[in-house]
Amino acid sequence: MIGQVYKVHSDKYLVKSQGKAYDLRARGSLKKRGEGISVGDYVNFEKGVIVSVEQRTNHFIRPNVSNVDLIVAVVSPEPKPDFYLIDKLLISAVRENVEFI
Repeated sequence: MIGQVYKVHSDKYLVKSQGKAYDLRARGSLKKRGEGISVGDYVNFEKGVIVSVEQRTNHFIRPNVSNVDLIVAVVSPEPKPDFYLIDKLLISAVRENVEFI
């Protein structure tokens, strides 16, 4: 089955597929591979185990998410906004080819 990861907690992955939620674990080789499994990843699973991860369209390190379509930054005047953080987010969005509002 194919599903999308919506929460990662330690070595457990919560995946939604066909309107149902599944509590899964990953095979050892997947946890050690590259950036591991992120929220937003599409995964193939069977019998409570993630067996493979589909190709990502994009990936962000902080927060650790993948396959993002749109980033919306909401800023209030109080407390004083951190414009450096907003600039870093904008640069990451441009680099990963993600729309930014």
